[in-house]
Amino acid sequence: MQNSVPAPTDDQRIAVYAGSFDPLTHGHLYLIRQGRKLFDRLIVVIADNPAKRSSFTKDLRKVLIERTLQEEGLSDRVEVDTVFMRFIVRYASERGAHFLLRGVRNATDFEYEGGIRHINDDIAKLEQMDMETVFLMPPRELTEVSSSTVRGLVGVEGWEEVVHKYVPRLVYQRLLFQRSRAAQEEQFGLKGIGEAFFEAYTEPHRAYHSIAHLYQGWRELEAFIAEAGPEAEAFTTENYRLLLMAWWMHDLVQEPFEGKNEARSLDRGRVLLGEQLHQADASLLQELVVTATQHLQAPEPQHPLARLLHDLDLSILGQKPELYQRYKEGVAQEYSAMDSTVYQAGRAHVLRQLLDKEPLFATDYFRNKYEAAARANIQVELTELMNEAQKSL
Repeated sequence: MQNSVPAPTDDQRIAVYAGSFDPLTHGHLYLIRQGRKLFDRLIVVIADNPAKRSSFTKDLRKVLIERTLQEEGLSDRVEVDTVFMRFIVRYASERGAHFLLRGVRNATDFEYEGGIRHINDDIAKLEQMDMETVFLMPPRELTEVSSSTVRGLVGVEGWEEVVHKYVPRLVYQRLLFQRSRAAQEEQFGLKGIGEAFFEAYTEPHRAYHSIAHLYQGWRELEAFIAEAGPEAEAFTTENYRLLLMAWWMHDLVQEPFEGKNEARSLDRGRVLLGEQLHQADASLLQELVVTATQHLQAPEPQHPLARLLHDLDLSILGQKPELYQRYKEGVAQEYSAMDSTVYQAGRAHVLRQLLDKEPLFATDYFRNKYEAAARANIQVELTELMNEAQKSL
């Protein structure tokens, strides 16, 4: 994605905001928002810090920042660029900028940034540049948010629920994508999950059917393997690899108002995975994808792998109320273009069909783990929808 930023004019106030942005956080976004208010143009510059271990490549950071700015409506008058081993003050001067934008969260930042400012002043005076540093302090809720904090949290048990509050949607999805992809390749030899999968599952309209959905299912599969005993031991490594292929494929095409999503997902997945599917059972793969996308229309799954995939996809229904709430809101957002009354009636119909399924889950493990909680969550949502329908009468 390229920023269409016009060339500077003499009377423009241009600022450069430089950092590693590894990864981009809500704190960074705050400074970008404020910078757009203060200056005519803002150049966000990604500069590597040799002292920091990188989570994302510089090119990937650029893509994530540009896509995030587009989603947030911040791309106008903001350019994203990269530099390597250069003084930012020199770069800024060459780009026609006379201001350096910096963030100060606390006393430690103030001392560090003060030193950097003095060095930049020395370079500017030596080379006769007109350059000023502008410091901004983020609001209290963002004072503890930093890229290094995020990197330190990733991988710690329960990190997902903490980190998602600190980073934009795309960055969070990327962290989940890289963690799950690496683990699945290491444990099951699954390859071929490339950038096309990330792009598909991070389309702007995907509020629920996203990388986070795939990651949640993956974590449920990890728990199943660790806890289900003989039920999990009945499957081979090849079985699990095939299941994971189907899992990555099942929502590749997700258009809420279009038909045949599962067939289109299957076709696209076959193209993307290519060699990985060479020895796969084509009919079983199709059964798995259909099982994961048509819980109410398709017959009850018969193959043990299909029953397991069915339960992975439905496992969100049995999560803690706050996670179920996020799921419910995500589904509603994906159908936000639909008339609210029509959506509520359709959603209520689906929920009643789910409650009518006996049992809801197809495997002993997931039935014991989530059946009661899932029915309770569904009933709460159905009651809310019925109350909303009554209010509209």
